[in-house]
Amino acid sequence: MGLALKNRGKNKAAVVGTGSQPSGRSKDLSAINFIMSLGEALHRYGTAADRIEEALTLCARQQNIEANLLAAPTSIQATFETRDQSLSRMTRLGDSRTDLGKLVDVDTIMNRWLAGEVGPQRALEMLKDLRARPAAYGLWAQLISSAATAALFAILLRVDGPHVLLSAALGFCIAAVAAFVARSPNSVVFINPIAGFFASAGAIAFNGSGDNAAASAVTVAAILLMLPGTSITTGLRELATGHLTAGTTRLSSALMSLLALALGVAAGHRLVTEPKFGLDWIPQFDVPSFGTAVALSILPLCLLVQFHARPRDILPIAFGSLAAWTGMKGGELLAPDLGIALGALMVGVASNLYARAFDRPASVMQIPGVILLVPGSIGFRSLLSLLERDTISGLEALVTTMTVAASMVFGLLVANVVVAPRKVL
Repeated sequence: MGLALKNRGKNKAAVVGTGSQPSGRSKDLSAINFIMSLGEALHRYGTAADRIEEALTLCARQQNIEANLLAAPTSIQATFETRDQSLSRMTRLGDSRTDLGKLVDVDTIMNRWLAGEVGPQRALEMLKDLRARPAAYGLWAQLISSAATAALFAILLRVDGPHVLLSAALGFCIAAVAAFVARSPNSVVFINPIAGFFASAGAIAFNGSGDNAAASAVTVAAILLMLPGTSITTGLRELATGHLTAGTTRLSSALMSLLALALGVAAGHRLVTEPKFGLDWIPQFDVPSFGTAVALSILPLCLLVQFHARPRDILPIAFGSLAAWTGMKGGELLAPDLGIALGALMVGVASNLYARAFDRPASVMQIPGVILLVPGSIGFRSLLSLLERDTISGLEALVTTMTVAASMVFGLLVANVVVAPRKVL
């Protein structure tokens, strides 16, 4: 009798132990599912591979899970070592587009997860709800901001008034065509060559003055938001920090985007070789001397819409843009090659201070600020020169592109030493 009761007690203990084990495994699986979904969300809204790895490693460590991660622009591969099992996961990543508003929300979800305020299931639901949420700004806001951005960049490139208006018109048309083409997933690959074609053909066709420099400036201004200068800089930064797979992949993708744009521009130039309509119907006027200050004042509002940031983020975006421009121009007074590095240093320091003071992602200030320094236009001109068989000029511009991008990366890395970032984003 005593032996039977003793054995029954052992069996009961075994059942209890077996029942608690799946509970621990289920918790670990839920945490891993959230971590992988978090990485996908960070990629989708414009986070670099090294930052993704840091964020996911931090989240795994919070759950006492050892994670070995490899993030790239096309996939995230991970091996997780939990209390009693080893799991391997791979997530195929889609396209990425900077969305600062949703990136802030992802950062908030991650912070609440790290603080233990929400569990993995609730955090997963929050990420799903965030993905289903519509864009912060509608199509017309995007079109108008694209037109205004093209016009403002044309002012910064110092063209006359009619060509500024032409840049705005082309920026609006290109954004409208891109939005229409993007409706079909199979046609997305044609957006860049179509944009390059419209920009080049329109700039030449309406260039009544016959000024080739003005036509080139209008072309660059019209497609500037499509130039992958940020991708080039991010790719070099990933290479500099030892993320060779991510950096190589991102640079290859940026090169293909530049090539597609250059092919479209070359096709437009071949089709329209001389002015057809002119701008005589527009009163001739020059942009006033204070035009640059006006452009820098309005540009943050356009970048706010383009990067889907929240209206309350207009001040950090404006300050980041001002820091980048001031540093670039101040550095150019000391040495021609110092401007980009100093501009990147200033915007990097400012964005890290902003992140530390307000507990927000540094990207909110850094990405719009860096857009003023992007070397994409130089890389675009280098490929265009190569397509026009001007090999020497093309190679010189290509070397200049890499130098400018490396200067930006150097400035941003030094900024992290001057003011250490408190957040991984």
